[in-house]
Amino acid sequence: METNGWTVNLDGWTTMKPVLEWTDAAKGGDLGRLRGMMAEIIVAWPFEGDPQTEAGYDNLTPAQFKEAMLEAGKHVGNLFRG
Repeated sequence: METNGWTVNLDGWTTMKPVLEWTDAAKGGDLGRLRGMMAEIIVAWPFEGDPQTEAGYDNLTPAQFKEAMLEAGKHVGNLFRG
């Protein structure tokens, strides 16, 4: 789904396993794990760099990284609202 320059694809999330992994990583503040998961689901973003590689997240500012986490989290949450 695309919104404001963001494209997040959760089509591969067909079971609760990745949702629970996301929740655990977010609750635990495991930024490295979240980075890997975001690289799997964020297809496009309004920043420079490739969102589909973990290295793309290394050059984000902390505010941009937070924005990516919030955007991905919003889409994960929408799995239960749709």
